[in-house]
This record gives sequence, C-alpha cells and structure tokens, in this order.
Amino acid sequence: MRIKVKLFSIYREVFKSHEITLEFNKREETVESILNTLIVINERFSKIIREFPPIILINGVPSQKSDKIYEDSEVVLLPPASGGLG
Repeated sequence: MRIKVKLFSIYREVFKSHEITLEFNKREETVESILNTLIVINERFSKIIREFPPIILINGVPSQKSDKIYEDSEVVLLPPASGGLG
C-alpha cells in the first residue's frame, strides 16, 4: 500500500521535503501508524508534533489519529495556526 504524505511549514523543514511517500504491506493503516512511521524516519519529528500537534487531513477531510487510511490516500499534515498582528 502506498500513502502520500504532504508536509507544510515546520514539518516540511524537519523532513527537508514537501512530500513523502510511504509503503506498507497492509491494506489499511491508521493516522497514528503513519505518524509513528514518520518518527522512525526522523526522530526529531516526535518532539515537533508534541510541541505543534498537527491538523490532519485525509483526502481533504479533517481526521483523527484513529482514522483509517487506505491505498493511494493523501495525508496532509498542517501545524496549528499561530501568529498574526495583535
């Protein structure tokens, strides 16, 4: 199974890429297992997501860590919004 993960902002900086493709032997995974796989690839990601918990979209739909992901899904990880004038 192939999953495309699009990364934005600080997540992109951690992986030095805007997109990562992950391959799995199963027919489905969970968002949590995708996040754990990304931590194995780059352990710094663990600290970053604790500090900046991601907004997760699966095929454009807001999702939770327990949601399932299937073949050819697109996962988007966005950091929480912050900043601005105030």
